[in-house]
Amino acid sequence: MKRPALPMWSVAVLLLSLACASSGRAVSLTIAPAETTVTVGDPFTLRVLVDAVPDLKGADLIYGYTPGRLTFTSAQVGDAIVGLSGSVVDFVLPDVTAPPDSVWYDAARLTGTGSGPGVVAFLRFASHTQGNATVNCLSSDLRDSNNAQLAPSCAGALIHIIGPVPTRSASWGRVKARYR
Repeated sequence: MKRPALPMWSVAVLLLSLACASSGRAVSLTIAPAETTVTVGDPFTLRVLVDAVPDLKGADLIYGYTPGRLTFTSAQVGDAIVGLSGSVVDFVLPDVTAPPDSVWYDAARLTGTGSGPGVVAFLRFASHTQGNATVNCLSSDLRDSNNAQLAPSCAGALIHIIGPVPTRSASWGRVKARYR
């Protein structure tokens, strides 16, 4: 028995629908600056950036950091979620394990939607000892207005912590005497 052939237009519609369903583009989260140098005791801020996303409703970010060298101090929602107006809720989940070595941050837009490219969050740290420290992406979840996961890739940052530069105290009299 011979099977009836499918019309060409049905094959074209099937291929077009498969192409549209798989046309979701990859979203990436990066930290800026990706590599920076700070002095012991100085506070600094890292920006979590998202590339072009037309519909951004919420973010769940988990970043790990080097606990002996860095301390997380605070976080603030960025313009990619806030957008032009609308109400936003954001909070940091406390790290209850010792030593504290991770940042768990959630932010959501309650009315309207945000969009990228832009800053998702500002993460503030304080530096404590000399050496290199890392801030690594452990997990990230971005959602759109339909609560669909955007499945972002994410990257971390490297922080070089340098000590204070020693200087010799010199009075004006000593400087004059040296160059006479």
